[in-house]
Amino acid sequence: MSRSVVRVTKSWNTDAHPRYPAGDERGGQFAPKDAGDAASGHSADWAERTARHVTVVHNGSTATIHRLERQAFGRELSPIDYIHLTGALKDSHIEVEPLPGGHLGVSVAHRNYEMTVILRRSGTLSIDWLGLTDYGQRGGGIGTRLLARQVEGAHRMGITRMSLLAGGDAHEIRRYPDSMNGYYTWPRLGYNARVPGHIAKLLQHAPSGSPLHRLGQRASITLHQLFDTPGGADFWRQHGEHFEGTFDPRPNSPHSLRLEKVLYEKGLDPYAD
Repeated sequence: MSRSVVRVTKSWNTDAHPRYPAGDERGGQFAPKDAGDAASGHSADWAERTARHVTVVHNGSTATIHRLERQAFGRELSPIDYIHLTGALKDSHIEVEPLPGGHLGVSVAHRNYEMTVILRRSGTLSIDWLGLTDYGQRGGGIGTRLLARQVEGAHRMGITRMSLLAGGDAHEIRRYPDSMNGYYTWPRLGYNARVPGHIAKLLQHAPSGSPLHRLGQRASITLHQLFDTPGGADFWRQHGEHFEGTFDPRPNSPHSLRLEKVLYEKGLDPYAD
């Protein structure tokens, strides 16, 4: 298996490597009309600053990787693009490899975390794995910063749908407090899904007339609706389970607004080096 290493020291030349519209014979799924404008202020060049301290490796056939990139984006991707897709922090090592089915796998190794994302042929960017290398860092904001950077980067790349499988469940957390808590953390950061019916039924045991009890009368409930209801977040912490969630990275989406609120409340700057 071949490996090629690319280090970036300057910005990508978009004139030499343009993005073609979706439907163009040279282009892919992500049209320029889907892509966002550069962020304002000090965040505008965060990916370029980060890229000076990041290594990108093609793990497999570079020709195949470039073909899959062109199918998805209408152009070959730069290291800065992969920082956008992953939200990678300074001093990260990124490996890109072709996956069966025409997907691209992107793995990130950093002293504080490991991450794997999959760019699916459907156009969805999926977080396959995110884990801290030291559980003592839980609650320190690393995951929140990574997601915020990835959300902005995905928007710039024209992606309108992100997904993940949020791991862990309430029963496991009670037995092993250091086990995965993604089932609770990801909804707080904006990911959304339907509340499973067997869990929604438990809301019927809430005090009659309470907001949670009234919510339980609905035919279908989302995690966003549950977390917006007084006592809903605690209810999910005590009864929740793993789920497949989605995130719309476009600015002012319900998902992005929730993430912005957490950043504000925690006083986190996603772009600080």
